[in-house]
This record gives sequence, C-alpha cells and structure tokens, in this order.
Amino acid sequence: MLKFANNKVTTCIFLTLVILLFIKVDYRFKEIYSGGAQDDSSYYYHAQTIGIDKDFDYTNQLNGNYKDAYIRSDGLPVPRQSIGPGFLAAPFLYLSNLFSKFISTQSNISINYFIYSFVSCFYLFLSLYFLKKIVKIRKITDMYKLCIFIFGSGVTYYAFERFSMSAIYEFFSVCLILYLTHIIYNLKTLKYMNLYIFILPVLQFLMLMNRWNNYHLFLIPIIYTILNNRKFTKISQNIYFYLGNVTGLALFLFHTKLVYGEFIYSQKGIYPTSGWVVGERLEKFLQFENLLENIAISFKYLFITSFSMEFGIFYFSAIIFSGLFFLITYLYQRKFKLFFLLSVYYLIPFLPILIFENHGTSYGFRYLFTIIPINILVFFKDFIKNKFINYYLYVFSIFGILSQLFFETTALASLSETTIINSFNSKSPYSNPNYLSGVLKSFLEPSAYLKIIFTSFFGVLVLKFINLFTVSEDLIENYYTIDQQLADLLSSINSYSWGYLFLVILLIYASINNLLYDKKG
Repeated sequence: MLKFANNKVTTCIFLTLVILLFIKVDYRFKEIYSGGAQDDSSYYYHAQTIGIDKDFDYTNQLNGNYKDAYIRSDGLPVPRQSIGPGFLAAPFLYLSNLFSKFISTQSNISINYFIYSFVSCFYLFLSLYFLKKIVKIRKITDMYKLCIFIFGSGVTYYAFERFSMSAIYEFFSVCLILYLTHIIYNLKTLKYMNLYIFILPVLQFLMLMNRWNNYHLFLIPIIYTILNNRKFTKISQNIYFYLGNVTGLALFLFHTKLVYGEFIYSQKGIYPTSGWVVGERLEKFLQFENLLENIAISFKYLFITSFSMEFGIFYFSAIIFSGLFFLITYLYQRKFKLFFLLSVYYLIPFLPILIFENHGTSYGFRYLFTIIPINILVFFKDFIKNKFINYYLYVFSIFGILSQLFFETTALASLSETTIINSFNSKSPYSNPNYLSGVLKSFLEPSAYLKIIFTSFFGVLVLKFINLFTVSEDLIENYYTIDQQLADLLSSINSYSWGYLFLVILLIYASINNLLYDKKG
C-alpha cells in the first residue's frame, strides 16, 4: 500500500515538472499595463474593469490608445474583443486585489497580474475534470489518453503561454455546458431538475460572450442526448428551459448595453463598417450569387486546414482532425442525425477560417478548439475500441505536444513578424507556411532545447535553486555567451517571487493528483 502511495506521489511530481516545462515566462514576466491595443491587453482590461474598477469605463485602461477601440455614442472607448474571458477571470482579480492590500510580495510582477496569468490554467484543469466526469473515466490509462489528446491539440498553448487570449475560455464553455447537460441526465433525484434545466440556456448565452459567433454551443445538449441514447424532450418540454432562454438572451443583450452603450445583436456591429478587408470578405461570402464559388472555396480551405504545413490539423491537432473520421463512420453507419448535427457543429467554428483566411495568427487553428470536447465525448462513446483511430491519435497527439514545446524555439519554428503570404495564399501577419518542416528541423537544433528550458517555469525553478548556492549567470557563462536578451531573462527570474513559484507548483501538483487519482463521481 505504501509503495502504491509512493508511486502516486512520484508520478504527480514528475508530471508537475513536465507541466512546468510547458508553462512559459514570456508573457508572464511582461506585465500588461495601460495603453495596450493587442488582444491580450484587451481581455485583461475587461477583467480589470469588472473585477477591480467595477465601472465599465475603460479610459484608464486604454490610456488614450484608441487604435483598436470601439467608440460608444457617449464618446467612451471600449475594447472590441469579447468581454467573456474578462467576465470569467474577474472573480480571481477581485480576490487578488482584495488580498494584495494585506500581502506584501517582492517580485517583478504584481500579485494581480500573477493571479490573472494562471486563471487560464485553472479553467484548463477544471475542463479536464469535467470531461473526466462526462465520459466516466475510471481507468488511469484512459485518463492519460484523455490528457494526451488534449495536450496534443494545441489548446493548452493558450493556458501555458498566451493565457490572455479567449481560446481556453471558449474550450471551457463547451466543457461546462456538456457537464451541466450530463448532470441533468444523471440526476438521482428530481429536486433540482428544473433549476438545472433553467440554468442550462442561461449559461449558453453567457458563454456566448466569449466569442459571439459560437452559435454551435446551443447544439451541445442535443448532441449529448443522441450520443447517449437519451431524449432531448426531457429538456425541451420543460417550461423552465424556455424561461432560461428568455433570461439568457436578456442577460446577453443587457451586457451589450452595459458595455457598448446600446443593444447589439451581432459582433459585426462593433467592428469597422468600411475599409476592413475581413468585413469585405464576409459581405462577399454572404452573397447568394457566390454560393457555388463559396462551396468550392470551403472544400479547398478544408483541405488546407487539414493538411497544410502551417498547423494542418492532421499533424498538429489530431483530436480535431478525427472529427472527419467520425463523420464518415456515422454516415456509413446511417446515423444521419449525428452526422448532420456534428457537421453543423464543425462548420460553425470553421467559418472564421473562411473569412479571415488564416490559421488565427498564433499557435494552431484556434477557432476550432471548441470542437475538441465534443470529439473527446464521441471518441470515448463510440470509438475507444477502434485500433486505427487510437493509434493515429496517440502518434500525432504526441507530435502535437512536441510541436507546442518547440514552437518559437528557432526562427524556423516561429511566426513572421511582418505580413507574408500564408497557406491560404492570403497576406497575413504572424504566419509560417513551412511550420511543419521548421519544427522538424528544430528538433536537431541544440539551442532549441536550451530555449525550452530557460523560457519555462521549469527553468525558473532550476535557476532559482542554483542561485541559492551560487550565481547562475557565472555558471552559465562557463558554457554559453550571455547576450542582452538572456541577461534580461535571468534578471527577471532572479526577481520572481519564491512565493509565487511555490504556489504554482503546489496548485499544479494538486490538480494532477485530483485528475489522475480522484475516483469519486
């Protein structure tokens, strides 16, 4: 018994160190201050104005930089990015801001920014926990399988590095709706049934605030019921379901009035009306006379999305690509309802790729990450015994994990800083049409391995431990020439709080232990 307990501890410690290797310092050591205009800044500003300011007045956050802001009718500026991620992160900022008045910590970043930078990790691990309960995982090998497929999908990059983007929050929204649906159909008592059925559509509308065009969120309960041979009438014939929809819609519209100063039904209403190439593409795509051309383009872009060297999902996000295998199988098995619903569910997040004509100007096809939880459900329900799909998912998910680890470790595996022609033959910044070959070549670059270590929290732990006995800069200079960039990094690591680091390690360890060894539920 003791030996088994020790094995659990050893496993959790090892996996904690592995996770630390993936958690990057780049954005976590560069605190977001007022006056930013990037997506990362805007999502943080939403969290600040809700959790700290409580005023929805962004003038202090934007600080005169209205380059990418929406100007309300009363003249107040508002970030164009969706408020949903800020809404989900705000409670953590509220608490950190409250405790910061009583806690004094010497570090290179504030306690508010430290907490904010790990909120995405919290929602990632909570999503994994929800999925574990939904697919009713009991065996440790199946839990490893679940984690490998998700870690190899690319979505974890947006928890471990680009934490201030919306991808993890969108991923969480699907897991949350799935989990609530699962609870409704597995309640042992009818006591709270009406309450849960009421909350379900309310949550769907609230989660729509993460990205307004994620209308496929409303298909999740229907897909769940068909996959599990249940009847959706249990929800659809309940009056509280319709009361929840009315309440949810009202709350969604109320948030647009609160934030943007007017009721807005489509996110198109807060983006530029002219001179914006994406708007012109969307207008052209919606014209009926272009229907046949758009269908041809859609299949062309689907092929590019699947097999291009620039983050093609066949190589870099196997669990997403497996959806095509699921569709073909369901069509062959004459399961037309599942085929149709999944087709529509996959199509909706694919539409932004058609309009933007790029992969998302960051790691992977981030618009498609909401597909992952549904595909996890489908796999564990109908395909877990399929040897072919298991082998494919294992091999390419592991490759996806390595790809994320080596992303931006060399020039070959980095995105362009300037506008170039991408895989869709469209001009786009932050692209790399040769990423697949670039990351493979990076496997052979010794400097890539050094960058993985020194830009990760694993490296922070190692260097701070070394600094207890000697000066890490002196030790490194014996083997490597320290340039200004590395010198700045070492300085930031030295000034990073031990308290922050211990808290990160403790929380990751606890999350891993709970995921792998919790047998309840």
